[in-house]
Amino acid sequence: MKSVTQARCVAWVVLASLAASLVHADAYSWHQHRSLLSGESTDRKRTADPSHNDSLAFNPRLINSLEVAEDFNTELRMFRSVQTPPKAPAPAQGEKPESSPRYQWLKSLRNIFNGDPVASVEELSGDAERTPYIVVFKNSSSVDELRGICMQYGIYVKSNMNCNMPEVCRRVYSSTFKGFSGFFTQGQLQKLLSCFEDSVDYVEKDGHVYKMEDEQRVSSYGFTGDAAQLAGIHSEGAPVGKEMRGIGESFEARLLSGGSEEAGLGSPSRVTAFGSGKTQDLNVALWNLDRIDQRRLPLDKKFHFEGLKKDDGTGRGVTIYTVDSGLRKTHQEFKGWDGKGNRAAHGWDFVDDDPDAEDCDGHGTHVAGTAVGRTTGVAKSAKIVAVRVLDCSGSGSVSDVVAGLDWVAKNHQKPAIVTMSLGVGLGHWSRALEEAVKNLVDDYGISVIVASGNSGVDSCYVAPGNVKQSITVAASDLTTKFGRTSLSDKESLYRWSNTGECIDIFAPGVDIYSACGGESRCDAVSDTAYAWASGTSMAVPLVAGVAATYLAEYPNASPDEVKRAILGEASTDLLSSPYMKRGSPNRLLYSKILRPSTPRTTNIDDRARNSRGRN
Repeated sequence: MKSVTQARCVAWVVLASLAASLVHADAYSWHQHRSLLSGESTDRKRTADPSHNDSLAFNPRLINSLEVAEDFNTELRMFRSVQTPPKAPAPAQGEKPESSPRYQWLKSLRNIFNGDPVASVEELSGDAERTPYIVVFKNSSSVDELRGICMQYGIYVKSNMNCNMPEVCRRVYSSTFKGFSGFFTQGQLQKLLSCFEDSVDYVEKDGHVYKMEDEQRVSSYGFTGDAAQLAGIHSEGAPVGKEMRGIGESFEARLLSGGSEEAGLGSPSRVTAFGSGKTQDLNVALWNLDRIDQRRLPLDKKFHFEGLKKDDGTGRGVTIYTVDSGLRKTHQEFKGWDGKGNRAAHGWDFVDDDPDAEDCDGHGTHVAGTAVGRTTGVAKSAKIVAVRVLDCSGSGSVSDVVAGLDWVAKNHQKPAIVTMSLGVGLGHWSRALEEAVKNLVDDYGISVIVASGNSGVDSCYVAPGNVKQSITVAASDLTTKFGRTSLSDKESLYRWSNTGECIDIFAPGVDIYSACGGESRCDAVSDTAYAWASGTSMAVPLVAGVAATYLAEYPNASPDEVKRAILGEASTDLLSSPYMKRGSPNRLLYSKILRPSTPRTTNIDDRARNSRGRN
């Protein structure tokens, strides 16, 4: 028993030390192995250029090709075991804390974000061979076998002891697709492919994902954005200025009372009527809500939310799952105006592997507030469930995101929507992530709203924004939003928004005011604190909120019907920017969708054009 415990401790230290390193080896070229690529991609441009594919389809020759030096060319974070790992050994008597494995791991992690050199894998663990992979099996019959071989501490095949690989299996996927992820040496990976030659569909190196947010505009302080820069995601720009700080502080002070009148909604007993819906008198901070409920400028400082039935137009009965950095579920934005009840809940935390999906970055809380916040949100009665896959810096792994989507597939309550204000770094692909999104829509009937990305490039080259089954959202801007607007004002884009044929719609995404859930965003995190943020991440929850109001009216609508309704009712030809790439659909989100979606010839051509890059 003692030897087993010691072995587990050693394995944990090895994993922790691996997470501290960046391996930049370009010796292995996917161009040399195009014959190994197979399987239809969810993106046409990827199929046309296999050199961009980071997946390997199973082939007997693959075993030999894997002997070539491979690299994991994004920074590695600590990939924790599904089981709670034992704590790292304490420093031995007389040993300085600075020499302990835990200290070295933390130091290396800090060095990554400071841009300083990090200790090599050999220095920390003496093992440079273990690399994170995602393994996908061909069919559903493989999952029973998979569950049998993925034991608590490794893969074990009862009929073949030669296939025993301790400490490899980390996550099992049984819903969005059949497979698992873990850390492999080259020998272990070859052994896996030999043991399951007829079952493996493809193997993909695990990758990194990032929040799609302009990190210099998240608060009055901003931050360096080192992680985003590594991914090719824009993180430069002016921090929140004096005018916006004044607007935010004034509005936040009003909302401290927790009353609906201060939020512009009036008391519960005298809500202003507008047709069959309601009206919220808006503070200028909520210009995003002001913009989406009217076709043309000027802004009228009101948000009209309508429904066909009593108390509809608020997304009641719909659940939005935020696959993000977690959620401060106690924030006042998720409570009822009477102070009772809470529409927010934690689903699962795939960073810490526990049910407490608390938000330490604040990105997920901000997104949730725009989607369902009682003051700052679109669907003011919808529920929100946090599935945490991003850490305190807003980054994570593809394997954890896929696990989050797998969890939603198994645990969701319909009508359901998923938001993904995240994506892989520029220049990297993930077939596993794309297929997980696609299958969540096609097989489970869940609408998935994703960010186009913040690299200023064609969205067809960024996952999961290139998946045609999703609703891919780019960000728009209005330069006069905090002043006096007029019909002649020009509406443009968030400068670094990805555009192109693979996006579906634009929504406001610059200087968005919502709930604060992270220390870098507001002076003090509390249930009454708010913050500013920008990026395509901030445009996603607006579309999700509108989708929720539609599903509240038509709970049996399919994802395609929801998508048709939103795109069919969008305001057209209002945006102008030299940064809008060819093929971009000039559609701006419009929130008043009251009738069911029906296929219409007026929008079919646009939708076909929009999907050319993703077939």
